[in-house]
Amino acid sequence: MTLHFEWFGFDDAARMALAHGLRKEVFVDEQGFSLEADRDEQDKNALHVLGLDETGAARCTARVFADAPGVWHAGRIAVQRGLRGQGVGRLLLASISNRDFPVVQAIVVILAAWIVVVNFVADLLYQLVDPRIRLR
Repeated sequence: MTLHFEWFGFDDAARMALAHGLRKEVFVDEQGFSLEADRDEQDKNALHVLGLDETGAARCTARVFADAPGVWHAGRIAVQRGLRGQGVGRLLLASISNRDFPVVQAIVVILAAWIVVVNFVADLLYQLVDPRIRLR
């Protein structure tokens, strides 16, 4: 899996819909927050970033505010469930904020390789668990 990052404003309806969809999945469906709590007026004033895979699916998103020249803070950081728990979100956010794109690219390549390995092992285990499944 390869991710690319797109920055956009609230007026970009297509990208905002992808970001809202991922935020709903993480904050509303998984964590139990209300949709109204997630969608607030601050979305209109924020700069948004969206991490998309090669199919255009949203894998991570954040909204960013400029507090002062050169001082930014991020909020509503949402990372899809399968990509969490390994410090990737923290490193990814730090790399984006520092505009350290080689680190972002390296993280994406490592995650993609890990996903391929996990899926391959799962395919092998399915064959052991269910004798009807045979790899060709």
